Amino acid sequence: MSQIRTLTALGASLALGGIVAAAVATAGPAPHPARTPASDTVGVAAASSPFAVSETGTLGDHARPGGPVTREQMLRRAQWWVDEKVGYDQRGSRRDEVTGGSWRRDCSGFVSMAWQLPTNRTTLTLPAVGRAIDFKELEPGDILNSREHVVLFAGWIDKGRRTFTYYQESSSRRPTNKSTGDLDAATLSGHPTKGYTAYRYKNVVDSGPTARPKPQAPKAPTPKTPTPKAPVPKAPVAKPKPKPKPAPPAPSTQQNRKVRLSTLVTSQGRLYALAKDGHGVYEWSGDGTAWTKVGGPTKQLYGGAVGLFRTDARTGNIHRYEPSTRRWFLIGGPGRTFAMDGERLYGLSPDGSGIHQWTGKDGQWFKIWDHAGQLYGGGAGLFATNPRNGNLYRYHPTTHSWSLTGGPGRTFAMDGERLYGLSPDGSGVHEWTGRGADWTKVGGPAKHLYGGAGGLFATNPHTGDLYRYDPARRNWSRTGGPGRTFVSGSGGLFGVSPDGSAVFRWTGHGDRWAGVGAPTKRG
Repeated sequence: MSQIRTLTALGASLALGGIVAAAVATAGPAPHPARTPASDTVGVAAASSPFAVSETGTLGDHARPGGPVTREQMLRRAQWWVDEKVGYDQRGSRRDEVTGGSWRRDCSGFVSMAWQLPTNRTTLTLPAVGRAIDFKELEPGDILNSREHVVLFAGWIDKGRRTFTYYQESSSRRPTNKSTGDLDAATLSGHPTKGYTAYRYKNVVDSGPTARPKPQAPKAPTPKTPTPKAPVPKAPVAKPKPKPKPAPPAPSTQQNRKVRLSTLVTSQGRLYALAKDGHGVYEWSGDGTAWTKVGGPTKQLYGGAVGLFRTDARTGNIHRYEPSTRRWFLIGGPGRTFAMDGERLYGLSPDGSGIHQWTGKDGQWFKIWDHAGQLYGGGAGLFATNPRNGNLYRYHPTTHSWSLTGGPGRTFAMDGERLYGLSPDGSGVHEWTGRGADWTKVGGPAKHLYGGAGGLFATNPHTGDLYRYDPARRNWSRTGGPGRTFVSGSGGLFGVSPDGSAVFRWTGHGDRWAGVGAPTKRG
């Protein structure tokens, strides 16, 4: 394995559109000034290696990484590391055989494990998946986070005196442990208490007995105004005839029902959708409202310039779709996620330990980097985040090298040529200048970014309305209301209705959309 020299640019104070990078927590995805950790030394594999890896297994307690998790689950997972005496090691990881995750053995990796996050976060990026709360609101499973350390709140000892217990992974001298703290003390776990902020995971679920709905108060009777009726002559009373048997319901309403959708992707000018329950993949005819089922049970669906790909719901293996024959071909094993640039398909191994590139031949992959947190692909190339600090790197396929592009962001997206990022706290949209780690702010608060050949779009975090970015004029215009998801492709912009029951295509004018139907299935 040939080693690329350690990147040292992280030690410098880098600017983002005139804003010093130290303010990135609120300014956007510019790099945080910090010393370069050893993990920023990247390498490229000299020889091919198979991509097929072990399956992730099933999830405990009906939870999934990134999905809802109860406070009891968080504490059980935390206590598991205490019982196992997991030692502190920033370079090491601990595999969770129940969820298939691999968690970094430091303070933020421990919290990522307890929260059952899909990727390892850092103290700088954990706030992006939580919301700040007051200390007095702390409940088991919340965290106290600072730039240097994070602990998992386990419960109050005496709320009036602000004493409590917490879990932590803190130093190589002591394995994962449960300790006591005092919010009025000068330090907490060796760090200034005033430097901590309390956060609550966005997907936490408060378990307990389901509250019964309150009985509604009886409505007061509304007096009816008597209406004089004209006398109607009575018709002769006929003997009652037997009632005819009800006719069976029409097949169109009884035998077919709309499929609820969760994902839209485009590939080579075609539009595809994945059912919310994962039972199948559907292809739009391209005209009218007809849809055809082209694939079976699927976990994830990926579309791009290279083609259409799906991961099998049972095995996690990735398959390639051939539109001319409507057949799927196995090309590799499971992966945490997959992404495409304009010419190549890449996959991240389930434990995040390596990025692999598909050779174009079924079952043949080769490794191009060791560790990553997330992959982003599109017209601007392939980008990956460092799992330790969240920094973003760009891949150069001709030289098999990587370069630092910027600091952490909540998410990233691309239109045909440009790369955009949403700041970790969602306070601004930024555009990469294409030079080093320089970014320019182009928009305010947003919740989601959608990018592709059809342009860049963002949703308003308060209303859910969708807005389109015009890079020439550097302004935003409203294109429509809320939707479950959107996709921007060469065929235009498409969106799924909030309830997932219908698909619409933006006309390109104002906020006018045209329906393109939705898949149906018998049942």
